[in-house]
Amino acid sequence: MRSSSFLPGQGYGIASLRHVRERRGWVVASVLLLLGALAGAGAVREHWLPCRGSMLSGSVVHGYAYGADFSDACLATMDNGFALVYPAGDVRWGAESVLGTGCALLLALAWAVVVVSSPWSRTTRVVAVRPWSRRSAGCS
Repeated sequence: MRSSSFLPGQGYGIASLRHVRERRGWVVASVLLLLGALAGAGAVREHWLPCRGSMLSGSVVHGYAYGADFSDACLATMDNGFALVYPAGDVRWGAESVLGTGCALLLALAWAVVVVSSPWSRTTRVVAVRPWSRRSAGCS
């Protein structure tokens, strides 16, 4: 007696091909999300690089002992802010801005892959990719 879970010739129709396309889209989106997270981590690392070694001073990690004070470069980094996507500062397209912009683009591309490979209707896809704001949602 054959098992009903798998019969030869079953599962190779159009519905199965759609399932493979959806699964492939999720795998591609997962890879893009991972690459975006790595780019974001690289941007954060580049931003805080001048403060290396002094950020945990006085914390429980060092037994509440204070080491060297913050360097002038670290203080300037803390004052300048973080240019994750919008390039700012003296070096407008430094490693931090390039990695941050890459992070944002990879995350947006991952969402586009999810929307395109999903079995949603065209209207649902349009709603899923439309940027929302409080004003357009009817909130005041």
